[in-house]
Amino acid sequence: MKTADLPGAIDPQTASAPFHVSAAHRERAHGTWSAVEECFQATKNEIPLPAMPAATPQAAALAPDASTLTGMADAEWNVERHLLGKPPEVVALYHHFTRLVSACGPFTYSVSKSAITFKGARRGFAGARLSHRALGGYLDLQRRVDDPRITRSSPYTSRLYVHQFRIETASQLDDEFAGWIREAYQVGGGAHLSGMGTPAMRP
Repeated sequence: MKTADLPGAIDPQTASAPFHVSAAHRERAHGTWSAVEECFQATKNEIPLPAMPAATPQAAALAPDASTLTGMADAEWNVERHLLGKPPEVVALYHHFTRLVSACGPFTYSVSKSAITFKGARRGFAGARLSHRALGGYLDLQRRVDDPRITRSSPYTSRLYVHQFRIETASQLDDEFAGWIREAYQVGGGAHLSGMGTPAMRP
């Protein structure tokens, strides 16, 4: 079959004018491209995204857990940061409280965002929190104490009661309060485990 015998074909040997594309060819080509484009538009959103590879045990081991992140956050807190921006009179109450704790014996600090904790040989026994109006905190005692400075007391274990306190003036840190701190210090040394110490206010 000759080229000229094909429907719509142009024989370059017999053509008296330069080769060109007829309007019919252009119309058919445009229709074909439009159909291809419509098909692409209809299916492109149906192509699924490649699945993410599952985490390997090695990657899971390297990822920090919630406790690690919490530890990192607590590491940014120290005593100075708790004192920063607090009124001088409240800072003075904190230092007075710390002197009463120091009079009991050696201790260490454990500082987090929520409180400054005072720790004995076995456990924490007291805590302090500074606000803009007062010094708050807690004492762990082996008995319940009923006093206006104690805002709340609740059992922690069968032998311990947590006492939340609020101090607004230096006069409230008197000898009686110092005695509570001494009782709490004994708890820090493990007195509640041996049955020694504070229920009868032993020396």
